[in-house]
Amino acid sequence: MHQQLIPTFLLLLSTCSFAEQPPNAAALAEDLVFAEGGEKDELLIKIADLADKRTQGALVQALLSVPPPGNKAVEKASEALHQMADAEIEDEVVQLAESDSLVLRRIGITLLGRMHTDRSADVLERAIESKTNNEAILKSIVRSVGRNGRAKALPTLKKLAARHESLAGDIVIARFQVGDAEALQPFFAFYQEQSGILASTAWDYGFKNGSAVEVRRLKTEKKDLEDTLRSMELALKEISSEHLPVMLRFAMNSGNPDVFHLLYISLPGLVNEKNSHLFLDLLASPSPELAQMALRQIERVGDKAVNERINDLLLSLLESGDVYSKRLVLSNAPRFGDQGIELLQRALKDDSQWVREKALEEIRKLRMHSKAQSQRN
Repeated sequence: MHQQLIPTFLLLLSTCSFAEQPPNAAALAEDLVFAEGGEKDELLIKIADLADKRTQGALVQALLSVPPPGNKAVEKASEALHQMADAEIEDEVVQLAESDSLVLRRIGITLLGRMHTDRSADVLERAIESKTNNEAILKSIVRSVGRNGRAKALPTLKKLAARHESLAGDIVIARFQVGDAEALQPFFAFYQEQSGILASTAWDYGFKNGSAVEVRRLKTEKKDLEDTLRSMELALKEISSEHLPVMLRFAMNSGNPDVFHLLYISLPGLVNEKNSHLFLDLLASPSPELAQMALRQIERVGDKAVNERINDLLLSLLESGDVYSKRLVLSNAPRFGDQGIELLQRALKDDSQWVREKALEEIRKLRMHSKAQSQRN
């Protein structure tokens, strides 16, 4: 009898979980309403760590509560909201942005950049005129105006640039984000300039020149420059589709390697199902790396019609393109099937040695692939 009970006991044991169950975010958010003091702070930190979008309203309400939470709880709630806040909590975020507390005000202003609504743009424009602004608050406002992406803010940004030279870089980025065509050249030029400064600063820091104070200064400057470049790369990834055609035309016409480099590293975040057709012209880019990256990203998300246009464009580049374009087509010859083999054979007679070498290289790859497949079969 005892032996018969053992399998049953083991079966019951295997179906029971003694691991701690994940906390119920909604229940915790409800508990937060009634919590006070240290208990409130602990609960707020726990909810923030969950990063559950359903709790965003409770997090903002906790920040607005009287007395306010402790510094650590405010910081954790702010970090969580910066990752997930949306227009659903716009009313509460506006209250934060208009708070008398500079800490809460700055949190609200930063969050308004995520709202992408006309109302949030209006609140940000009003915030610029506040007499209590310091430079850190103004910088937060400019960055949020940029992320908000409303072109109506452009006149205000230009006025602010005239009054605060120290914000020139942030304002250039914001103007780019709201679709100001006149900001394209300054935006890419600023990125190039900051990249150059970062390179020399990183070199100096790497060799730790000077005193300990100098080394710390270089480390701080290096981090600030890296943050600026990351914010510009993010701005490029988040650019509105309505502004993309103008920006891409500018990039192609510029012929600037630094512009191509910035586009290259941003393409994975830029191209999506709705806008992939806008990037087709990049296949003719004088930058081989950019053209190849563009092709891969468009292929990844493009529909059948877009991929057919890719084929047509590649074939035209083989006839009329430069050496780099022809090599790009030959690298993708397998997509054309039997016609691709014919293209490679024809390219063996091209005037350019680079093109002939590329054709030979791709033919060898096809033969090796065919041989390996035969051996597997």
